Amino acid sequence: MADARERFGEDITLGLMGESMGSATTLCALGSRPKVDFAVADCPFANLRELLRSGYDQARVGPLLPVVDAACRLRYGFELAETSPVSALAGNRVPLCLIHGEDDALIPPSNSERLRDATAGYVELHLVPGAGHAESREALGQEGYAQILSAFLSRAGV
Repeated sequence: MADARERFGEDITLGLMGESMGSATTLCALGSRPKVDFAVADCPFANLRELLRSGYDQARVGPLLPVVDAACRLRYGFELAETSPVSALAGNRVPLCLIHGEDDALIPPSNSERLRDATAGYVELHLVPGAGHAESREALGQEGYAQILSAFLSRAGV
């Protein structure tokens, strides 16, 4: 972000946007208080460990989560619980637009609702009828998706 401002000037409007894991990365980045004007997160999860636990429970694979958590800790030096966008949003003041498919079976929309409730700044949540995981753009069409973003930026004063 500093590179973009250095190259294009301090007066640019700079935002972050991601989808699925990219949206979780976007939200975790907000925890370091970057100098950005807005963020958009499409179908994010609130906490990776909780998401995996839910998936493993549904798949009935047994006590696999402690093994995965230990492997991450040993191999990569982090614990799954540290990948927590909901925790990163504590005190966030960057305007945030959350978009989530109502029919998302991989990451339930309740994740975006938790994220909405966790941020301290301006936030909008758009639940898209008929959209599954990472399908909001397809369900809304390019114009509908762009309209959500444009209206958000206007209302957020960006």
